[in-house]
Amino acid sequence: MTLALHHDLSNDLFQDNGFNVEEFMEGAEPSLERFQEVLYSLDRDVLPGFTKGLKEALEDTGDAMADVKTVTDIKDLEATIEKVKGIEKTMGDEADWKKKAEEQPNSLYGQLYGMVSEHLMDACEKQFVTSVMNCYMNQIPRMCYTLESGEIHNVALVSARAHEVIPKVDLDEDERNGDPDIMNDESLSPIKDKKYPVAAQIEVIYNISQSFRRLKLDQIDGADTTGSEDKKEEVDLKSDDDEQNLDTAWVAVFEGMLFDGPNGPVRWKLIDNRPAWEFPGMDMPR
Repeated sequence: MTLALHHDLSNDLFQDNGFNVEEFMEGAEPSLERFQEVLYSLDRDVLPGFTKGLKEALEDTGDAMADVKTVTDIKDLEATIEKVKGIEKTMGDEADWKKKAEEQPNSLYGQLYGMVSEHLMDACEKQFVTSVMNCYMNQIPRMCYTLESGEIHNVALVSARAHEVIPKVDLDEDERNGDPDIMNDESLSPIKDKKYPVAAQIEVIYNISQSFRRLKLDQIDGADTTGSEDKKEEVDLKSDDDEQNLDTAWVAVFEGMLFDGPNGPVRWKLIDNRPAWEFPGMDMPR
């Protein structure tokens, strides 16, 4: 892996566009810590209202949760599952994190959307909806994050890739000028003096410790899990166990433009954040 990483960083596109791996890694740690803080703060912020809406949706459909646990006929089970899927879609449409981020750019929605890609924003929202529905319908306590408890211990570079972004117009021109029936010697072709935008993708692995409390969703239904310290304390007192510290390992993927012509300096976005399953022996999310 070390040799492969050295080969990745030896790419002329990194060197020619002034990429400094030390500076990148120095900024990656606080960026990832901020991402985790905003994500879990948003989770706490929207959980009470979302849980209340879920409860109302289940009541309107005759309590699909009870149907799933008591139904025995396969056709009835399939119908019940479709009912649950419909509720999940309704709740996902109601959540609509991207729309709220665009409407409230200074909110937690907007802060998160400013850090991540559209795809990762969708993934975060879907994970939240699925997690809350699973905990609520199966009456499983859910982990509630303790604000500002996250701390990253280690960040290491895993891979680095860079490539030119060649416009489709230029690619089409090359195809028109080329003759597939003739073998061309590229060394005799005229040198193109065009400088195309350069995209880069950097993958890192990191460990983070965070504190959580297990909370039953019916206990925080309609409560406010953010805001004043009094409100935070009120919710914490409803926890059914003590605060737990979890150490987990994640792989994060950043993407940005090393060179983008007149569009200004590089700005990195987080496009993926997943458990570090490919690194056995490291602590895994519970």
